[in-house]
Amino acid sequence: MSTVNSAMISAQVPGLPGRVASRDGTAIAYERLGAGPPLILVDGALCSRAFGPMPKLAPLLAGHFTVYMYDRRGRGESGDGSTLAKEGEIEDLAALIHAAGGAAALVGLSSGAALALEAAAAGLPVTSRHTSSPTVRFAAASIFAACRSCSRAATEAAR
Repeated sequence: MSTVNSAMISAQVPGLPGRVASRDGTAIAYERLGAGPPLILVDGALCSRAFGPMPKLAPLLAGHFTVYMYDRRGRGESGDGSTLAKEGEIEDLAALIHAAGGAAALVGLSSGAALALEAAAAGLPVTSRHTSSPTVRFAAASIFAACRSCSRAATEAAR
């Protein structure tokens, strides 16, 4: 899939902002809270680390997980990059997963749910995905194809 430049990952102290560079060089701002298995919160299109459900959800999960909250491309303190296409956002998640140790669970809400499914279907090292959104229920065929692909991959891995 993608390669991530380890030198582009800034040092990050829990609770303070950090940055990773996506494949195209876009700076992606994030915060890390808690301790435990890595879990990345993927927010909806109109949200950021400062606005939306994730700032309230992250502290609740931080007692059990190392929680990564990030500003999606073009939002909050993250850069705009050369594209706001889904492929760029998947590369952003690849950089965050790398920063989290190479594999992570994804929790996606609203359009972030669709992005989490797309990332898993693209072959990123996603340990589990948890999604909630009408977007997922009523999405286009590509989302359903992503779900089927993830289910097939999970079934194959279980064998």
